[in-house]
Amino acid sequence: MYLDILIAQRHWTKYQLSKISQIPYTTLNDLFNEKTSLLKSSSETLYKLSKVLNLSMEDLIKKDIYAQKTIERIDPELFRSNVQHRLKSLGSRSFIKQTLIEDTIAIYHEKNWMFEALYILASLDYLCRLEGLPKASKYTPLRSLHLDEIYYPSSLILMSKMSQDGSILLSHFSQSIPEFKQFNIVESDLVSVV
Repeated sequence: MYLDILIAQRHWTKYQLSKISQIPYTTLNDLFNEKTSLLKSSSETLYKLSKVLNLSMEDLIKKDIYAQKTIERIDPELFRSNVQHRLKSLGSRSFIKQTLIEDTIAIYHEKNWMFEALYILASLDYLCRLEGLPKASKYTPLRSLHLDEIYYPSSLILMSKMSQDGSILLSHFSQSIPEFKQFNIVESDLVSVV
């Protein structure tokens, strides 16, 4: 939802948005949890939101519709590939900048898409280390999280099954990039995508 992006850019919570816009928290919560949409909202709600977010009501609706179409959950393998190709096309510093501006980590976390949130955070932290930049402090609370089960790329799982050697998985986990390993994600090479 586009509202996620807008409030993240302003460093607001849903509660703060409710107070600033004078829209009941339950109404906003229904919007954020996609129990309803901006299209189905009252004109009063749209007006109040557009006023505090400094957008026209039409732009608010259009951008929300666009965001709903573009943020759909995809298979983790495809997600990894998309992130790696985006990094390759943007370069490290632009990828870092765009990730921070779009705040996709917070958006994925809000949706409870933990793999996506932690994969992007690991990518961000890894690239910051390579570029000699400090980690984004706004994500410090997320750095204590990790996936319940270790995520292995499907190619490793297939290799392990074909060779009937379970140590392959353990070996790759131990050699994983540290920023990914802390979240129980096995990733050995983020930047050499073909």
